[in-house]
Amino acid sequence: MYFCSGELAEWSNAAVLKTVDCNRSGGSNPSLSASKKGRIKLILPFFVYIRGRIFRRMEAIIFCGIQATGKTTFFKERFFKTHVHISLDLLNTRNKELRFIETCILTSQPFVIDNTNPSIEERAKYISIARANKFKVIGYYFQSKLSNAVDRNNQRVGKEKIPEIGIRGTFKRLNLPSISEGFDELYYVSAENDIFIIKPWSDEV
Repeated sequence: MYFCSGELAEWSNAAVLKTVDCNRSGGSNPSLSASKKGRIKLILPFFVYIRGRIFRRMEAIIFCGIQATGKTTFFKERFFKTHVHISLDLLNTRNKELRFIETCILTSQPFVIDNTNPSIEERAKYISIARANKFKVIGYYFQSKLSNAVDRNNQRVGKEKIPEIGIRGTFKRLNLPSISEGFDELYYVSAENDIFIIKPWSDEV
């Protein structure tokens, strides 16, 4: 068993790579092409070809940013077909969230943590368990001016609209992420004319 600090203590190290049947079509299987030497080459980035076998890449993606910055929309556009969506907005309790993460770890399933994660401490609990189980950790920081996020939130209806005080409270607690926290990759996401722009991270952002 691996042990992590805080509420993510005592997680299993039972993550096992699963092979993918290349003879099937459709679904999330990778597209394949033959090289000149007769070897198979992968087209999609979520699978890895090792010694004649195809493995699902173990990947944990952590979103960071205040509410109403497009995080869930970004997930639907980029990761819906390949990663499990883990969000407190849907699961409501930390216990359910932990059970979902545990299942992804045990089954080597790529997953996305779609929460605000404004502080180093909140991100650390996900990073520590992912790294302990040899998952690649990728972060996406969603940039937005506070006023723009408030305006987008005001356009929402029903449960999607949250009290403005919640957005302002998250903004006050927001600490920019850093590679030094344990991310293998970190990206900066902004939205321009309803199109997401992704840039490599820079501490000068």
